[in-house]
Amino acid sequence: MPSLAAGLLVLGGAIYLGSRSPAPRPPRGAAHARLLPPSDPLVRRALEEVDRLRKIRTQRPVPMGGVGDPECADLLDRLRAASPELLSYLEELALGRGESESLRVDLLNIVARHRDDETRKFLASIVVDPAEVPAVRIAALEPLMKYRDPPTFEALKAAWMDPSPFPGRYHLCRALGENGNVGGIPLLREALALDQPLDLRSHAALGLGGFAEEPGVRDELKWRALGDPAPAVRHNAIRSLCRSRNPEIDGFLRDLAGPGTTDAETRRIAGAFLEERAKRP
Repeated sequence: MPSLAAGLLVLGGAIYLGSRSPAPRPPRGAAHARLLPPSDPLVRRALEEVDRLRKIRTQRPVPMGGVGDPECADLLDRLRAASPELLSYLEELALGRGESESLRVDLLNIVARHRDDETRKFLASIVVDPAEVPAVRIAALEPLMKYRDPPTFEALKAAWMDPSPFPGRYHLCRALGENGNVGGIPLLREALALDQPLDLRSHAALGLGGFAEEPGVRDELKWRALGDPAPAVRHNAIRSLCRSRNPEIDGFLRDLAGPGTTDAETRRIAGAFLEERAKRP
């Protein structure tokens, strides 16, 4: 191994494998209390607008969020405006397995705009549900990762430990990093094992960037940037290292960008990040 690696921690020690028995799932259902009866004009109008959204999606392809479709976008805007009093109804509709995935994700995203504990519980119940379709689980994961608290970490860990990993599970790597709970570090190290799928390994290197101020994590990322056999892992490890403002990173990048240290593309990326760091105040 090149001399630059001297002194770095090797990937030894116990890797957290844990039990593959998931934690009990939260009950599936609306998390917010129902504020208005079904007969209320606001509720009836909202349900009519959802029905129009259904019909639009059967008539023509519409991207999630109604992008590029003015009629669909207008309907979603009206639902967003009325959503504070409709959250329980929107949650129930978003949970409907008979609805199209795109409609469910649109409604889920409207609910997720309301940052409170009920929303967190609703999103978590979807993320940890192994019977849920991957697209909806991933859509719930994006806003859930913004909750940096122990209950959210437990939900992420439960999804991670599920004995039947879902397609797109690699998104959990980023979520664990953004959550910031140090309990995510051994899970991400587990995902970096050479026998794991490449998409999981490369995203684990990104997820560890959320802990880049931890000396042990920096050492592991240096090791990966220098010697991991997968270019995607090497490059994401460099990106994650650069989330730390520790001055030692500049010296490491300078050495890594030098001739003969590693492959040409990794040297180029290290040099580019070094230049970018030099521009920061």
